[in-house]
Amino acid sequence: MDPSIRKAAVFMLGSLCPVTNAHIRCFEEANALLRGPKHGYVEVRAFVSLNSDHHVASKLAAKGHRSICAEDRRKLIELSIAHLPWLQFSADADKAQLSAAGYHVFELNGGDDVIKYRKWRRAGPNKRYITMVRPGTLDDMVCGLVQDGLPDCGNDYFIIGPELEDISSSLVREASSRGDRDALLRMVHPAVCDWMLRRYGHGAGGGACAALGTAGVHHGHASHCACLLC
Repeated sequence: MDPSIRKAAVFMLGSLCPVTNAHIRCFEEANALLRGPKHGYVEVRAFVSLNSDHHVASKLAAKGHRSICAEDRRKLIELSIAHLPWLQFSADADKAQLSAAGYHVFELNGGDDVIKYRKWRRAGPNKRYITMVRPGTLDDMVCGLVQDGLPDCGNDYFIIGPELEDISSSLVREASSRGDRDALLRMVHPAVCDWMLRRYGHGAGGGACAALGTAGVHHGHASHCACLLC
């Protein structure tokens, strides 16, 4: 492939319990930003992977919510992204291999996570970020960038996306438990809505997985949800 063609690979690691329209919108906006005139990437590929069942179950137990196993979370993601050929679920996409093939590798994050850890300080030629802004957080991010001597609009290594509607997976689980189909259809893909009502909705069973297993799960002690929509 022509090395002059700018190529980008975008990665998100999260709980996605379950995936929402906001998760998908993050990827769509990242794709549009990278392909736009300011950054000029010709090819964009994107990958989503999942935190482990243990990580997710522990986090949700603190909220009194049942978790969804990794295999079912993966299936819901695949239903939600079937119309986006450049976006795929992948547990083992190799960032180093993509980088060696000429791709600029970006981590896709939510604004809260970026502000908390001041991730712009890590940004550079070997560590690129795209950050989607949660409502009400842009001023804090801009203040932090300026304090650290960076442009308030970001740069080629730290790209700031638009402010997006806040649709948390917690709201999806709560709507499911109420049996509120109308609310769910405003937040998730119709197939995810049907699955949530059948498996997680009012009167549903205790959250057993339709397909047991942890294929595609991120393992290790560093499991962390950077999207902050869970």
